[in-house]
Amino acid sequence: MARGPIDDEYRDAGRSVVVIAARVLVLSEVAATILDCVPEQAEVDVEDVVHAVISAHGLPPGAADARDAITEQLHDLAAHNLVTLDDEFYEETRLTDEAVLRLLHGAVGATTLAPAVARRWHLGAAVPTSAFYAIAKRHRVISQLASHDEHLAFPPALRARLRASHVEMVAANAPVADDLIQVLDLLEARGVRVLVVKGFALAAQAWGDHLVRGYGDLDLLVHPDDLDETALCLVHARWQVPPSYPAPGTSWGWQQFMRTHHELTLVRSSTSIDLHWHLGPVRRALPDFNTLWSRRATIQIASHDVATLGPFDAFAHSASHSARDGWRWVRGIADVHRLMCMPSTWADMNRELSRDQLTTIGVAARLLGLPPGSHPITRHAATMVDDRTLRRALRAQLGQEHPGQRTTGLPMLTTFRAVVSLGKSGASLEDLIRRLIADLLPPWALARCTSSRATVALSQAAFHRAHEFVGRRVGRAARR
Repeated sequence: MARGPIDDEYRDAGRSVVVIAARVLVLSEVAATILDCVPEQAEVDVEDVVHAVISAHGLPPGAADARDAITEQLHDLAAHNLVTLDDEFYEETRLTDEAVLRLLHGAVGATTLAPAVARRWHLGAAVPTSAFYAIAKRHRVISQLASHDEHLAFPPALRARLRASHVEMVAANAPVADDLIQVLDLLEARGVRVLVVKGFALAAQAWGDHLVRGYGDLDLLVHPDDLDETALCLVHARWQVPPSYPAPGTSWGWQQFMRTHHELTLVRSSTSIDLHWHLGPVRRALPDFNTLWSRRATIQIASHDVATLGPFDAFAHSASHSARDGWRWVRGIADVHRLMCMPSTWADMNRELSRDQLTTIGVAARLLGLPPGSHPITRHAATMVDDRTLRRALRAQLGQEHPGQRTTGLPMLTTFRAVVSLGKSGASLEDLIRRLIADLLPPWALARCTSSRATVALSQAAFHRAHEFVGRRVGRAARR
């Protein structure tokens, strides 16, 4: 092994602090001793490090585990690039991508079932830990695994790498959480009721820590009547509406956008807000805002009380969202699985679940495990999901299928697929009509409808759509 580059180092009264790549790390006494044993621009054998640490600090609890304990410290240091380790630390055998994905299912399921199943989950020997880490990262469950690794018997290298990545994610998420609190304070001062959904709120509800789900957009839900004021308030606070969306105001394009769509994206610096006035394209998939507000729950984000969906509403919304994604991300399925293992979710149940929500519950149960003593609906949902649906979910998770992103030379075929998907979500005729209109008048076309008069605005939209259509045809002809 060898020592990595350190920008600065500070020691005082037994405490060691290093700065590397603009990150400040506080080291334990053992970790500091290991660094002392590894001189710069020289290599040292692991056995020499083990001997030096034991000489300096004695044997750790359980003398037979001394080498393993020190090796784990080495992996922690390597994960933060403080030392580099030889290939002997990373001996692996190859497994298929699907085999690694199924191992990820087992590990994530162990973190959600842990309160009910008193045992540790073992990754097993000869598993390619680099491949496991890569697929865990792609499926956005790094922090969930790192935060609940007491339920997982991972190899030291993998545990160290997960913990290091989790620390980096927490550091990246902290300022985003501060942005959220600032926005909520701003809207509260205007008397606007806001429910924080997905992201931080879902992490706090499902995992007990608002920083566990990793980085994402800030998702806010407001009453449709408060949308204009909320959007303008955010714009005044330097949140920008991208040019592909109509700007809030009196234009017909903005009014039509509000009628046919359900969310608007605003950006500032590296953070974005998805501002919702409905939680999805199917308006009756969840109750209206006033009902959701009456059943709201309160969670803690950055030491502030924040309003979010009630437990069952959050569960149903997560199930719908995962279904719309085609169960492509293990993180979404894990959220549903975690919530369905909680008695508080079912105690708050207030309506029947839609077909797509039940299918998501069944997929979660079959991939991550059926909780002991689970709710009858969970057991019923697991029997609903056939092997074909499960294979489709696995293909999507392996990246072999891209739900909602399949291109076709027939524009109406894409719309037809979307309509079929909405039908499974319990869409009404009004929902389907809105979807058809949204395809005819996408946000980028409405953004160019600057007039407040419908006839003028529609003429503008028709011109830009025709211009876009001709441009695509000319582009295709040029490429042939």
